[in-house]
Amino acid sequence: MMLVVAAVLLSACGALQPTSQNNSSASATTASSTTNTASTAMLMGQTTGRSLDQLTTSYKSTGKVDMTNLQNVASAISLIGAAQQLYSNKSDSQYRQQFILGMVTSSINITDVNAETVTEQLTQLAEQNDLDQLQQTIQQGTATAESLQNTANQISSLTKILTNSKE
Repeated sequence: MMLVVAAVLLSACGALQPTSQNNSSASATTASSTTNTASTAMLMGQTTGRSLDQLTTSYKSTGKVDMTNLQNVASAISLIGAAQQLYSNKSDSQYRQQFILGMVTSSINITDVNAETVTEQLTQLAEQNDLDQLQQTIQQGTATAESLQNTANQISSLTKILTNSKE
């Protein structure tokens, strides 16, 4: 589990993003870069879909996003990291399209109907949270109950969308 969380975190922070090896021509580099961007967007969308499914399941069972549950914390960090990647690429329509496709194909809760709403909420989540700071405070055990609760409240608004769309 920790290895998966570490891989997701590295991916979300950009450390595992693929790079282009083809420098023979500008068009080949551009095509390769576009392919890499699309595959990265798809992976971030899939990470988001799985994280939201886990958080939604937790929300349905307890009525809240419990940030004392380490699995919820790991999912929240993954979610925020993917949301920050989405936000970083907000002007790239292809990235957004592939991100949404990844979310829809990897989630039982995200559909074509609610995907745009979820994507907008994720963008807002990224604007309001600093993954590096949240990760560091959690690892050091210095995260305040207030900061975790603020994050949980924002994530709860996402899980409520998904919960209400299935009922």
